Amino acid sequence: SPSLDNTITVNRTTFAELGDVNAEITVYGLPTGLSKVGIRRNDQNCGSYCSAWNYSITTGQLDFNVSSWSSYTTDTNTPVVTSTTSTGTITSRIVSLTATTNEIATCRYSATNQGYDAMTLSMGASSNGLSHSNSFTTLANAAYTYYIQCRDTAGWDGNTTASFTVNAPTDGGGSIYCGDGTCNGSETCGNCSSDCGTCSTGGGGGGDSGNGPPEKKVILHKESAGKPTAEDITNLLTSAGASQTAIEKASEAVSKVNVNKDISVEKTGTGLSASYNSTISFTIQNPSPNKTMKNIKVLVEIPKAVAERASHVKIPAGLKYRVVKDDPIIEFTIDELAANGSSAISYSVERNIDAATADTIPQAVVAEFAEVEAPVDKCLNVNCDDGSPCTIDICREGICSSTALVCGAGKECKAGSCVATEAPPVAPPAQQTTTAGPKQDNTLLIIGIVLVIIIGAAVVLMGNKKKGKGKLGL
Repeated sequence: SPSLDNTITVNRTTFAELGDVNAEITVYGLPTGLSKVGIRRNDQNCGSYCSAWNYSITTGQLDFNVSSWSSYTTDTNTPVVTSTTSTGTITSRIVSLTATTNEIATCRYSATNQGYDAMTLSMGASSNGLSHSNSFTTLANAAYTYYIQCRDTAGWDGNTTASFTVNAPTDGGGSIYCGDGTCNGSETCGNCSSDCGTCSTGGGGGGDSGNGPPEKKVILHKESAGKPTAEDITNLLTSAGASQTAIEKASEAVSKVNVNKDISVEKTGTGLSASYNSTISFTIQNPSPNKTMKNIKVLVEIPKAVAERASHVKIPAGLKYRVVKDDPIIEFTIDELAANGSSAISYSVERNIDAATADTIPQAVVAEFAEVEAPVDKCLNVNCDDGSPCTIDICREGICSSTALVCGAGKECKAGSCVATEAPPVAPPAQQTTTAGPKQDNTLLIIGIVLVIIIGAAVVLMGNKKKGKGKLGL
């Protein structure tokens, strides 16, 4: 009974001697023979804030450790689920499947009787987690029974059923009664896509286009940025089994990175065939302008309202991860983040996450990474332009070099572009002269003639002088 549950408040005033919170709690007098005992923290699943709990089925004693100032309540009861769906005959094709719970819970439904984990269709929840609903807008005339399973934050399941009959008017005179499963009368893909299908071009044609893919639309999108508190880091890593040294490293690592959270819920189809896929992604950013991060470890805690176990989570191919706890806690690994670089990790679940549940999803915690100086670019701010448009100028390790641009056969570079090579100008033909033979050098001949003339003149002059001297002697 509810009276057997116990609430224990661990506060700074009563337990001041603890210093940092790390308390072991023992609860006596619980029922014996239970298959499990849940623990709530402030009306939510205790999750990473509780660890090492042990329940004795023979004595009813429960021992567990806590690592946060808070209020803790044992939970040995299944939630009380009450269907508030209209019963009997309903004359409208629009029907709301509704239920309430006496405590915070998530609910699912199915047309067949099965357990909570086997059900795939989720009901939306109110902000306080006590009211749950799903709307059908195109039910055909028939009798319906839906099975509803609700799970509280401690993991207990409660159930109920809802039965009713739809008997809405049929199309008898041109009026549109959308949802009877037949595209007839004045129904078109433009005014009744549930019967006539989605229009391929957005027009208002008839039922021939009903074979198109079901419509997809995003029904919830939330983005946020921020860093986890020191208490959140301690609680998460303690639950993951980390040492005090690891907790200190994580606190330092968180201060050096930026993390953005993105939550998107996509709905496919309508009515009973509608399905949901919720994707939660975290973008890890390295804000350092000159340091590279390597081997980054990112811890992600998933609330029970999103996924009860790690096996319910889908992770995209290519991401490196390991399951730390099936509760679940997942550790992702990013090999490297360059200076000012970023990388995203994500997971998805096939359920409809409402706004209130989305607000409970905690920020990812960067637990550790190795930090190295980014390589220095020796060519940064080095100008290797040699001024020629017909050379390729490069810089390697701070040293410039230029290579002539090769244009290929029959082409040459002009003004930075390869153009056809111009033919060289044709030279005028050389003048032809006729000679009898090789040209001779007559210099010695001329000198010889001159010498003969000079010698001859000298002989004549000397002869005249001798004749003059003879006449004077007479």
